[in-house]
Amino acid sequence: PKWFAVATTTVDPSLEVNWVLSAATESCDDACAAVGGSCEVASMNAVDSDEKLSYVASLLQVSCGSVVSGNFANPYFPAKFSGDCYRNDHSVTTCEYSTLVERFCCCGGNCPTS
Repeated sequence: PKWFAVATTTVDPSLEVNWVLSAATESCDDACAAVGGSCEVASMNAVDSDEKLSYVASLLQVSCGSVVSGNFANPYFPAKFSGDCYRNDHSVTTCEYSTLVERFCCCGGNCPTS
């Protein structure tokens, strides 16, 4: 997993933000465990607008070619895939799902969306 702008492999409670970028094919459960955190699905489901998706991507230092939203039934959004960033219009995200995308994972109690 890629811990946003922090050169560490463990969750640091003193950090302001606990967003982590998973590796492709890695679940948020696994990405969070790798940095000593636990996945918080409510914060991931709170990424419910293009503005919030862009904000979280900026925290993760992820460049989005475009922002794509829709009524997807994908339990792995918010995420980056093929240079674009994706989000769902409704709350269906899960922590345990993995696929070929880099997931935006909330791995602690402070995962701002704006």
